[in-house]
Parts: sequence; C-alpha cells; structure tokens
Amino acid sequence: MKSRLILVLALIACVYSCNKDDAEPKLLNMKVYRMPDKSDYKVGETLNLSGICVMMYYEKHRIETVFFEELSSNGLVCTPANGTTMSLSTNTLKIVHTKSNQSVEVDLFVYEPTVTDYDGNVYGVVKVGSQLWMASNLKVTHYPNGSPIPMVFDNNSSGSSNDEWAALAPDAKAICFLNEDSESQYGALYTWSAAIGDATTGSSTKPSNLQGVCPDGWHLPSNPEWWELKDYIDNVLYTQYGNSLKSTSGWYNNGNGSDIYGFSALPAGIRDRESGNFLKQTTMARWWSATGGGTISYTNEIGAFNFYLTSSSNVFEAGGAMDGNSASNGFSVRCVKD
Repeated sequence: MKSRLILVLALIACVYSCNKDDAEPKLLNMKVYRMPDKSDYKVGETLNLSGICVMMYYEKHRIETVFFEELSSNGLVCTPANGTTMSLSTNTLKIVHTKSNQSVEVDLFVYEPTVTDYDGNVYGVVKVGSQLWMASNLKVTHYPNGSPIPMVFDNNSSGSSNDEWAALAPDAKAICFLNEDSESQYGALYTWSAAIGDATTGSSTKPSNLQGVCPDGWHLPSNPEWWELKDYIDNVLYTQYGNSLKSTSGWYNNGNGSDIYGFSALPAGIRDRESGNFLKQTTMARWWSATGGGTISYTNEIGAFNFYLTSSSNVFEAGGAMDGNSASNGFSVRCVKD
C-alpha cells in the first residue's frame, strides 16, 4: 500500500514538472528593434507598418523576433492599425501583447502637408532630415499682422527703369516680382529688412525665433538652420547634395537637379541693389538667412548672410555677409517650421 502511494505521488510530481517545463515563459519586456519602412507621414497619408520588427524578451533568456507579417499570430495589436489614415493625433504607435498586457510605444512623425500665408497663398511642405521646409519660395505681400510690404515695380513714377530699387536705403523694406508677376513660379524677391520684418537685428540661434515675413508657426531660418539642411544632404549624398535640392527643370544649360526631397529649388535669380536690374534668372537661386553681418566696409551698407545654388555647380553654398551681399539686394525667402 505504501509503495503504491509513493508511485502515485511520483507520477503526480512528474506530470506537474512536465507541465511546468512546457508552460510558455513569462514575457518580461518588448522593444521595437526596427522601425517601419515609413515613419514620416503627411496628414491624410495611410499608415504602412511594413518592415517593423519587434523583439520580445521572455524569462529563461528566451528572445523572439517578430516581423510585420507575424504580429497578429504572436498576439500583438498595433494602435493605430496598419492602413489607418494619419492625422496629427496619430503620432504615437502603441504595440500591445494581448496575453501579458506588455506594451511598447514609438513616435511617428506626422505633419500638415501645406501651409497658408496671410494672402491665402498655399505652399507644400517637405521634410528634410528633422526639418520641415516650404516646398516653394515665399510670395506673400503682407506681414502676418496684415501690414503691407512696400512694393517696388520695374519702373518708378518717372518711368526710369529700375531707379526705385537702386535708390533703396540699405535698411529699406521692399518686395518685387519678376515681370511684375505675383503668380510667378519663382515667388517674390525681398530685401533683408523686409524678410526679417519688425526685428531690428538678425538671429544666429537655432531655431532663429525670428518670424519675419513667414506665416504663423514658421520662421526665417538662421545660418545654423541652413547649415543643418546642408549637412544633412551632404552626409546622405556627399558632393551631389546641391543637386538634390534643385527642381528637375528650369535650370540653364542642363543644370537641373534630382529634387529627391521635394525642395524644388527654382533659379529665381536676384534683384541687384546697385543697378536695380533682375539678374541670374535660370542660373541662380539665393535665399536670405535670418543671420545679419554688420556693415560692409567698402560700401558702408548693411550686409546679411544667404545661401545659394547655381546651374553650373552641384554644391549648396553659403554667401558671406561681408562679400558684397548688401541687405538691399532682392533675394528669395524660404521658411522653416517652428
């Protein structure tokens, strides 16, 4: 009798031990090992979680790798779900293991696809690195508070071509359009003082915190912000980075670019502060920086920094404030998101 009892107890212990060994180990932790192939979204785009990889860490040193196709079969639920139409409120992806209630969260980058200025002009928005840029040159004729920017036309009141622009003071606020076409694909050309608006000095900080002519929520980029753009595309494409910002058409002598980021830089040219003439259309794009540079000694004019592209080069260059870049030149403006 005693031996039979011992045998039964041994069998029970064996069954218990086997069941315990066969039980699924406890999930201790999860992490997203690889982000989805696409993690940046404009509002209205569809969430695509393809490429995501989740690492699941269990007790007893067990680790499982779960790919996108295996999420559901491994008890993982994603919010928002794959195929969701993205909005500004769907900027966090949460993955929950339904059996253990363990979860992990990662950030998605969601942004508005357009921005509208005071005049009602609508601009596309593109993401380059961690920055959001307007996808075309500014052409607003009013400041964000509604104040008009003084307009200068090709001829002054006496009919003498370009005299009015050439007579501008170094600190004058002025705007013009090539051929007086406010719908031009090139956008407007602004003096530096017009670009910085009510600010009395420029800015060298990142962000510049200098709104100037830019719409609410946007600002005029400083040198460090332009350099961030330059460094990002340089690190990706090396010596071809300027080419990646150019539009695929419109540049002189086959100087067109690949426009892989959608920045769509067009050769708007400049308006020369000395002659008042429009110059370098089809061969140059030049944008003001929020960063000023003091007085140019040989002209006694205010200077300001700028960045430019040319049809003859793939390099994105910085224009020094003291290199004859008078603030009363007419250059383009691109705004960057706050």
